[in-house]
Amino acid sequence: MIAGNAERHAQIIAAWQLAQVSRHTLAAYTRNLRDYCLWLDSHNLDLFTVRRVHVDGYRHTLAGAPSTVARTLAALSSFYRYAMTEDVTHLNPVQTVTRPKVDTDHSPTQGLTRDQAKAMLRVAKVDGLRSNALINVLLFTGVRISEALNATTASYGHDAGHRTLSIQRKGGKTAKVAVPAPAVEALNLYLGMSGADVVPILGPGAEPAALHHQNR
Repeated sequence: MIAGNAERHAQIIAAWQLAQVSRHTLAAYTRNLRDYCLWLDSHNLDLFTVRRVHVDGYRHTLAGAPSTVARTLAALSSFYRYAMTEDVTHLNPVQTVTRPKVDTDHSPTQGLTRDQAKAMLRVAKVDGLRSNALINVLLFTGVRISEALNATTASYGHDAGHRTLSIQRKGGKTAKVAVPAPAVEALNLYLGMSGADVVPILGPGAEPAALHHQNR
């Protein structure tokens, strides 16, 4: 029995995975390549002998929003580009595949109404200091939940008289966002510390009691 693509080409796949900087990108790209390899296996195609026509066929099987399809194709193209740099192949069959047009200024995500946001804040406050701090940060800064959960006390600082939070965006880029007063109040109430220790601010297991306390 001939082994599947993931098994046959495990070495180059593992090397490509190691080259990914962001763990979120790594997880998403790994899923995309795994699904692609399974499709290739079902059609008796090899990862490094396929041509554009085969990838076009796979593209038509992809479901979801245009942005999701585009990201999937980007992941596959990333793999082939890496394989080319390692002289494993001389062709990127995804390169010329037509990708869905994505409007970067449009988001299908529907925002909360003012009343919904207020209700969420009330529930979070009742739930506890951590929930209150997290929801305030998410609502008033607009950061992703993963960005908030991965922040540490060292990320929470000052800049030009304002409280700021340094976060890691998708792709590994670092950004500094201003933290509005309501979120500052909720964070300070939750943390109640000097902020000298580097621990997750809102991530699992973050406990203010483990830090030095200081009146603000």
